[in-house]
Amino acid sequence: MRNPWTTLPVPDARLDGFRDIERGPDGAVYTAEASVQGLSKVTSVSQASRAAFVSLGDFYPTYMASGSDGNLYINVFNQSGGHYVGSFTTAGSQIALYDCDPTPAGDTCSVGNLTRGPDGSVWFCEYHHVASISPQGKFAEYSIEGITMQDNESPTIVVGPDGKLWFTVWGAIGVSGFLASIEPVSQKIAAYPLPYPACIQTRGLAVGADSSLYVACETDGSGSVIARVTTRGNVTTIPYQPGFASFVTTMAGGSDGKVYFSSAAAGGGLADYDPRAKIVEFRHSPIYGVGPLMAGPDGTIWGGVNTIGIDIYRVPKR
Repeated sequence: MRNPWTTLPVPDARLDGFRDIERGPDGAVYTAEASVQGLSKVTSVSQASRAAFVSLGDFYPTYMASGSDGNLYINVFNQSGGHYVGSFTTAGSQIALYDCDPTPAGDTCSVGNLTRGPDGSVWFCEYHHVASISPQGKFAEYSIEGITMQDNESPTIVVGPDGKLWFTVWGAIGVSGFLASIEPVSQKIAAYPLPYPACIQTRGLAVGADSSLYVACETDGSGSVIARVTTRGNVTTIPYQPGFASFVTTMAGGSDGKVYFSSAAAGGGLADYDPRAKIVEFRHSPIYGVGPLMAGPDGTIWGGVNTIGIDIYRVPKR
């Protein structure tokens, strides 16, 4: 049987501080590496290919998205403590910086991913708001009435099957986490509580082939679940290996209709949930963990391994 795993080498230590992996506006795959203040640009999945390094100068990158204007939008911070979303060319030249700190004081855009919405804007979550940057450079923030996004750690935002932006909101002791949506044109927001205490912490979010949203949830000491949420807000839970979600970094929908999610823990790797069979399977990486995920070309799931290279898992054909 063919080994479904391939490891794509990356220049030495370039994946130390690996934060994100995304397809760029030029079709290349970019990895964000905070410790070396730059990106690796992968233009070939060949074992012999070598990633080019794109320096971001004084900035440390975390999460990225491709803008509709052909530039990369990157969540960055610097040594002086500033947190920004910046737009950069694929060569690393800075075009603009958007400071998320001043309104209100203490807000930050240094947590969570970015995604391009159907309106062409780049969307992301701050600690206390959902925010967007239009292709014309207009920066806007939106509050969620009735929900405090205080210390919303590791929020994830994706485009849902209904064209809305869906995002996770952490809960706390006595308070469930939420899955919320915002309509990009009207900015109408809806929020759906997730089961308590199973979903206090929300670790990952992806859209499944059944047009549902899947959230990786964790609670303190009592196991982990996947929450399946329809666009009408109906929630069901799927138990899986206790503790796995503690290390879930990202989730991604596969070409086989399954939802894949990763663990960066030692002995972790890649897991998937099949909505048709309603089972979870684990596919341990041959190296250490998997890291952030994205759906790659030709039915592949791309992940990453610190200091070694990019793990590519070829999804079996139906």
